[in-house]
Amino acid sequence: TDGATTRLLRGSSHPTGASPDVNLTLKFALAYRNLVLDNMTSKRDVSLPGGNGSTPWCLLLPTSPPDSCLDERSRCHVEAGPDGCSLSSLHGVTCTHRIYPGGKTRCMTSEDPDYFFQVIKGHAHKLLLYFEGGGACTSQRDVDLNFCKLTPKVASLDGVLSRNSSNPFWDYSVIVVTYCSGDIFVASLAQPWKDSNSQTVQQRGYDNTRAALDWAAANFPQLSDLVIAGSSAGAMGIQWWSTHILGT
Repeated sequence: TDGATTRLLRGSSHPTGASPDVNLTLKFALAYRNLVLDNMTSKRDVSLPGGNGSTPWCLLLPTSPPDSCLDERSRCHVEAGPDGCSLSSLHGVTCTHRIYPGGKTRCMTSEDPDYFFQVIKGHAHKLLLYFEGGGACTSQRDVDLNFCKLTPKVASLDGVLSRNSSNPFWDYSVIVVTYCSGDIFVASLAQPWKDSNSQTVQQRGYDNTRAALDWAAANFPQLSDLVIAGSSAGAMGIQWWSTHILGT
């Protein structure tokens, strides 16, 4: 992706199709979120390169969305939602919205097949794309032993996703490309394996990711800042998808 990045920063291309002279800042925030401890109850200073005695680094605590964000309004089905679940129809800057794109998207197993990606509304011209982690499944044995995540998870608002002003990305709009396909976001096929209900395992990570990115392109026509980040399988996925994202 070095060539694509160079062209982008020189202003000869733009990932959202805007004019080539748009000043787009591209930042890669890989593994940043791994610094966050899932069960933290208080801030904890940590020593990292670049810190000093007067300005300690600290891990960002999870922030819980208000109760009003946890009802049915936080779910939107593209085929039935207002304006295709457009960004303007979503409410609340700390609300976690689950967008169900439908179509060919789905999770691996028949037990909970419906796929959603997650949107947190923020600045209209600053976007963080976060690819969720969750292992990989390449065989029937992997599925049987749960070596990969089978259902999408609503990401907590911590680390790089925190809405705390200490986070450099706190005011960005966020799209979490959730993960339940076990294929590092790249497959689109039915496998010769069976799930716990003896149904065919489907790996549709390509279709899931494409749906999230198509929604992003439609709702963020002009960007000043784009951040691409990922964890575990998500860090692998963004290496495959970065060229497409930069050329969109």
